[in-house]
Amino acid sequence: MLHANTFAGKAATQAARERGYDLILVERVPWDDPPDNSFVIDTSDPKDIENLVRKLEKECLRVDFLITCPALNANEWVDADFRAFEEFSLVDWDRIIRENLNAQMLFCRFFGKRMRERGMGRILQLASNVALDPHDPRHFSGMSTEFGLVHAPAAYACAMAGVLALTRHLAAEYQDSGVLINSMVFGPLAEAEPEPHLESYKNRIPLGRIMTAEDLKNALDIFLDPESSYITGQNLNADGGVSIW
Repeated sequence: MLHANTFAGKAATQAARERGYDLILVERVPWDDPPDNSFVIDTSDPKDIENLVRKLEKECLRVDFLITCPALNANEWVDADFRAFEEFSLVDWDRIIRENLNAQMLFCRFFGKRMRERGMGRILQLASNVALDPHDPRHFSGMSTEFGLVHAPAAYACAMAGVLALTRHLAAEYQDSGVLINSMVFGPLAEAEPEPHLESYKNRIPLGRIMTAEDLKNALDIFLDPESSYITGQNLNADGGVSIW
């Protein structure tokens, strides 16, 4: 599980546990109370990831199902410069792309290779729905003083769209190798973002309510079902219907 201590990662962790999976949890920032089989590494550093793979193999821990989650949570956005696109810090751009696209690519590279060698495996990539539905900053006017501008920056939208493209590309490469790869888009989570943002965004959702971690967990279960063996290269929009607009 990549970026397991984010809100999306916690929902995915709970879904996998309820299915009876044994978990290996990976994060880029330390846990307050580290769970069993948890590792803190630079998730966008190839050397750190390769060292993790070797450590797991040495301990006879095999990854049959890789779940990747975005690294960026809304409460981190206030640490970056989210003024106009033209004024966006290039340092923040590079960091967001590195942590939310490059990390996913590298985990697919290192763990997907082992899956192909074994002739079996699954990869599920979670992505924010800003990949498909850039949040209109006009919906969040007046919130910047207390919360920072809470609409996602272009770098994050590009990273999320890249994750979806990576999934489709790898599905074409994996073909009949025995490795399935899919993605799932999710909307803003009730547990993860400022209340003014959620209240404003709710007006865009046909279902009329904000997604919860429980909603995300239940949607993930579609791909965690061992009998779901004929789906690859697909994206599920778990967004309360926003993508119909």
